[in-house]
Amino acid sequence: MEEIIIRENIRIERQKAKWQEAIKIAGNLLLKNGSITESYINEMIHTVLEFGPYIVIAPGMAIAHAAPSASVLRDDISLVVFKDPVYFDSQNDPVKLLFAFSASKKEQHLEQLVKLSTLLSEEETVQALEESNTEEEVYKLVNSLVM
Repeated sequence: MEEIIIRENIRIERQKAKWQEAIKIAGNLLLKNGSITESYINEMIHTVLEFGPYIVIAPGMAIAHAAPSASVLRDDISLVVFKDPVYFDSQNDPVKLLFAFSASKKEQHLEQLVKLSTLLSEEETVQALEESNTEEEVYKLVNSLVM
């Protein structure tokens, strides 16, 4: 099975978090995996501060990212399912699904977005992800959808 998100990059978060903390949680999964440096997490937060909550792409969903930079060591994606939703001050709040991705080049950046949008285009899939209670459930659901 081809993986879109590896098991180590998935987390169920039951604690309340502000949006900056939420991005840190998702980013720390990529950091722990050696895909980014710590400065990339700050770049993701700075991107929202600079451009607003455009990363909240649909009701309940956000994709945290920053421009490709030296802080990206390899292409990767993480997913945090928040049981206590996060508010970004967006019309699509509250967010339950927060993806973070790192892309080393602009082409990979777009490719990652296409993969994620395909994954999230089905309402039933989004609902199943939001209702998942274990990382294993999320892992199986996400990766069963990869073609």
